[in-house]
Amino acid sequence: LPFGQDRLIPIWIATLAVKQKSRTVHFKRAAQLLEFLQLPKDGIHYRRLMQGFERIFAASMFFGTDQERSGGQVVDWASFHFFDRMQLWFNHAESENSTPPNDAENVITLSDGFYDEVRQHPIPVQRQVVASLANAPGLLDFYVWIVSPPGIATRLTSTSSRTRSQPSASNSASNCFS
Repeated sequence: LPFGQDRLIPIWIATLAVKQKSRTVHFKRAAQLLEFLQLPKDGIHYRRLMQGFERIFAASMFFGTDQERSGGQVVDWASFHFFDRMQLWFNHAESENSTPPNDAENVITLSDGFYDEVRQHPIPVQRQVVASLANAPGLLDFYVWIVSPPGIATRLTSTSSRTRSQPSASNSASNCFS
């Protein structure tokens, strides 16, 4: 599972997918994530970002249950991953003013499952709140849970339904990271 600041990467990529209305997202520089979330554009944050993209790409989650039923055992499993393909250009010079070559393009293709989830159940997070919680992953998780549409927690965890009002129109998916 994504941990620490790695959680920011799927949030940002999901926002790009919603805004670009595409399973394949394009962006100029990987450091845009640092700028977008008002994180320092220094060497340590840039290297952490590079490593985070690699960890998110490699992350696979498995959900399942084993149940004894009359006459036998039922195994019901599913797997999930965030990205199908990732092509990123990283500047090793780490200079704020450097630009990628003309033929360099950053492209990430979301997995069908992740894109379908983002499209069907967008979570209206606010950029400023996510930026302020970038170094507090537990609070970020709580914030995302609080603003997520009713029923998502039930569907994802099979627990009892939460009672909450629907997000207002001003917090719609089109305003994600506004």
